[in-house]
Amino acid sequence: MGENEQPEGLRDLFADAIDSGRTLVRAEIAYYRASALAKVDHARLPLILLVAAVLIIQASLTALFVGLGFALAFRFGPFGGGIVAALLGLALAGILALIAKRRFAAGSAIGDKKR
Repeated sequence: MGENEQPEGLRDLFADAIDSGRTLVRAEIAYYRASALAKVDHARLPLILLVAAVLIIQASLTALFVGLGFALAFRFGPFGGGIVAALLGLALAGILALIAKRRFAAGSAIGDKKR
């Protein structure tokens, strides 16, 4: 050792360890942030396409139920055909909602089991 070099004290060692820990945490945060942003950027176009597909499906179902209303108009009249088509659509939506509710209830009960 030279004259100007002194052994590091315990306080200096802890200060260096804390600084190294802060640097590591900042680097980890930056990595996870960059990773998340890359995933969001990668998923942007598929999400836009999925939303477009859902809107097209909705428009198609609307056209189907309007057509059903027109077809039923010969039997029940224009207003009656529209009501019957709307009731059929609501019944279908209700059945799908019940299935979804049961699936959510079954999924939430998974973690409730006692060990």
